[in-house]
Amino acid sequence: MTRNEPMSTAAQGEVETLRVLLVKPGESAQVIDIEKGLKALQAAVGGHIQAVYPFKDSVALVCNDEGKLKGLPLNRVLQGENYAAHDIISGDFLVVGLGKEDFTSLPQDLLEKYSDLYKEPEYFLMTVEGIIVMKDVVEAQEDFEAKLDHAEKSKGALDERGQSHSFGQYSNEQTER
Repeated sequence: MTRNEPMSTAAQGEVETLRVLLVKPGESAQVIDIEKGLKALQAAVGGHIQAVYPFKDSVALVCNDEGKLKGLPLNRVLQGENYAAHDIISGDFLVVGLGKEDFTSLPQDLLEKYSDLYKEPEYFLMTVEGIIVMKDVVEAQEDFEAKLDHAEKSKGALDERGQSHSFGQYSNEQTER
């Protein structure tokens, strides 16, 4: 280093930080500053990290490598180009920028883009047909009530022979035959 070059913040004893997005289950994404380094990333996601690269932008999602195994709460769906879900991240995760050899702060345009993408929490309803993903609680409640209403209406539905197959329809005598 020559005399005219400024010292880096790390060389001056200051802690280098990254400006990233923190996405928690059931919450909107929030911009945070975290210390640069593995320990800070691990602390933010609660364990060993895994980086996922689902987007064309120079960003990574840093999540807990064992999130699903540990049963961490489902957080957000990862969707492909055609909006088909191909994975769900469990637990807290970070959206970070990508440098040549390490993670970086997100530039302002990507902070805004991914803040918007992750502003709405997602809620998950396990059904026999799979997982239903909803963006808000009101939608979740309405969807649940619609499914319940449909089940109630179809409970007494008639088959092609005009016979009903609702639960509890038959007496013990009829079921014993």
